[in-house]
Amino acid sequence: MVLDVKLVKQILPQKEPFCFINSVDKIDIESQSIICNYCFELSNPMLGRDNSSDTFVPKVLLIESVAQSSILLLSIDSDKNIKVSNNQGKYLLSKVENMVFKSGLHPGHNIKIHTTLNRKIAKFHFFSARVYNDLEEKILEGDFVVYLENEYDR
Repeated sequence: MVLDVKLVKQILPQKEPFCFINSVDKIDIESQSIICNYCFELSNPMLGRDNSSDTFVPKVLLIESVAQSSILLLSIDSDKNIKVSNNQGKYLLSKVENMVFKSGLHPGHNIKIHTTLNRKIAKFHFFSARVYNDLEEKILEGDFVVYLENEYDR
């Protein structure tokens, strides 16, 4: 299953300039995995004004892009139906573990995000992710937990 930028933007609660997924290359329901793409453009206001050649994309934005990939994965049910509006509640990034940054990423380069749902315990979803640059070099890998908050939790 492939999702274009229009559908990605309908699914994700994050809006520009804080939406960090452009498209989805693959969703595998059986292995509970997704492969997404994004390019941190030089003009993105989240990167600040100093977009010189030695500027790096902030690591927190790379982590956010990984978290957004998990929302997309959780928005596809086992029958491959897409939930454009999440009536279940809000997905909250609750823990980042063992996140290792192998190298930096300069603005203007594409990333490919590989995310896998490893397990689910009640409302907690445990993921692992790897992010590659456009030269297919791994720039980060690690684990994270997403919590599904609904109106009864508040």
